[in-house]
Amino acid sequence: MKVSMEDIKALREQTGAGIKDCKNALIENANNMSDALDWLRKKGIAKAAKKASRIATEGMVHSVINADKNYGVIVEINCETDFVGRTDDFQTFSVQAAEHLLENPASSNEELLAQNWKFDSSLTVENVCQSMVQKTGENVRIRRFDGMSADYVATYIHAGARLGILLGINTDVAISAELEDFAEDICMHIAEARPQFTSVDQVSDEVVEKEREIQIARAIESGKPKEIAEKMVIGRINKWKQEICLLDQEFDDSKQSVAANLKSKGAELGGSITIKGFVALELGEGLEKKQDNFAEEVAAMSQN
Repeated sequence: MKVSMEDIKALREQTGAGIKDCKNALIENANNMSDALDWLRKKGIAKAAKKASRIATEGMVHSVINADKNYGVIVEINCETDFVGRTDDFQTFSVQAAEHLLENPASSNEELLAQNWKFDSSLTVENVCQSMVQKTGENVRIRRFDGMSADYVATYIHAGARLGILLGINTDVAISAELEDFAEDICMHIAEARPQFTSVDQVSDEVVEKEREIQIARAIESGKPKEIAEKMVIGRINKWKQEICLLDQEFDDSKQSVAANLKSKGAELGGSITIKGFVALELGEGLEKKQDNFAEEVAAMSQN
């Protein structure tokens, strides 16, 4: 079966696997990209959870919370170079875009771009984006955004504005400096531990079964008989759930879960604290960035 270099390149950028491995994966799976990615994971060649960290683009992530601290938004703005991303014009635009969204929620980029700009109603958001393109000479765009409402909303922007967290907490205790500090600590934990879900009940059976198949295949690939592999993965799946679900993750140095810390902090403050949800935006996550050495690797492969 013939495999295109474009597909090999795309798979390599998603997985970090070698060109030969990517080619074999596509051949074995009839050029199906999703199946090829799973095939590489089953072979232990790729770790899908790490792919985002190898992909980057420029710009910044910014967030803003309303005065009542019960609603907030987070937004990712992209540009082409770090130089432009550090300019006052770009950073001002990013801050204003977040402030615009705080007062003008949108359900899609198309809806956002059609809105009148908060800071000059004679312009649309799209007009302002186009002006930034002309001013910087780069493709500047509002890539994605999200909002969160809860009894208390906290945020954390990691150094360099490349990662941002928005956290919604429901509570019956008074908003205090202690609660705010605790919420910020949870935001920082999310930035470090990168959970995919808030709780285990949010992980669908489909997601669990797919991970189970991958873990069994990897165990068999390492030489374990199928019946032993199937027993082995039970513990691995339970551990995997704890690793990807916020409430089950170990919080800070407490040796206890986030859920346990929420319970104890709520009791300490005279009520209850629960997590409604969170949003994590990493700059450039899922975007392709040019790989300058791809042609060299193809040439080297053809000589072998």
